[in-house]
Amino acid sequence: MELAHEQKQETEKIVSDLKDFISYKSGSENLCKARYFGADEYIDCLEENSSRCEFSLPFGERYLCKCALRIYITKNLGQ
Repeated sequence: MELAHEQKQETEKIVSDLKDFISYKSGSENLCKARYFGADEYIDCLEENSSRCEFSLPFGERYLCKCALRIYITKNLGQ
């Protein structure tokens, strides 16, 4: 996937704050499964092993993702 200049700048800004940024390094090819549900700070994590992710947050019967880069990709790039 090719990012526009401003999208690349925004992702690089987010990545500078993260320890593990596999979704950026992989060029968005190995993204975890997630869905945007309207919140600004979280997305739904749809992975089977959500509890193992350092960015997952248990919420009732589901897990939310709090990874800033994954949230940006889901909300702004539709992936």
